[in-house]
Amino acid sequence: MLDISEIIDALLRKSKLGRQDLSGFIIDLEHPFENVTELRSFVARETGDKTDMVAVALTTVDGAKSIQQITYLLQHAWAEACFFDFQASSVQIYCDAVIMRFVTADEDDKFLYTGSITVSGGNYDALRKIFERDFYTLPERVR
Repeated sequence: MLDISEIIDALLRKSKLGRQDLSGFIIDLEHPFENVTELRSFVARETGDKTDMVAVALTTVDGAKSIQQITYLLQHAWAEACFFDFQASSVQIYCDAVIMRFVTADEDDKFLYTGSITVSGGNYDALRKIFERDFYTLPERVR
């Protein structure tokens, strides 16, 4: 099975797109999170890295009940933001954050966006402790 990095690399090799204006995509990406009360402080930045064009940071708040809920909210918000033509995403859970990596492209090869959404801070440490008590010890991120 391909991992998200291999999918992104394959799409970038195939794509003939140059530098893209990310401002519209960032707005589209932020919109689904506006009503997600469990995640706040949407901060997006352009990275200059083709494999991770947009890096988003979100913070958990006291309304977040579990790490599983965070992953669910990420996946459903992403489903509203991505192109219907093609999308792939991967969610990894770490001791300090939940990270979703993604890629989306349109059928006409006019747009291809990659990025990551990192959820941390707020009450994440409390949620991690509950998760580890009930399931397993979460790994540290390799940076």
